[in-house]
Amino acid sequence: MEHVHILVKVKGIFEEGEQVLTAAFGKHADNLAAVEKAKAHFLRAEVHQRKHENDKVVQDLRTAIQLAPAQVSFQAELGVF
Repeated sequence: MEHVHILVKVKGIFEEGEQVLTAAFGKHADNLAAVEKAKAHFLRAEVHQRKHENDKVVQDLRTAIQLAPAQVSFQAELGVF
């Protein structure tokens, strides 16, 4: 997920980040720990936000919070959104 974080949050390369996330949610999803799945949902919410897909943003943020409730930043992002 660090690679996607760099693509999306640091470099702003949303298209490539979305491709990597698609792979993470596909064949690699079972291998990810809950906190990594939560990060993936959080990052995908960032991509959806960029595309103005607000319902998908909220859905991914809620899923991230369910997977990693201790990550306050996910809750804060949902509150701001």
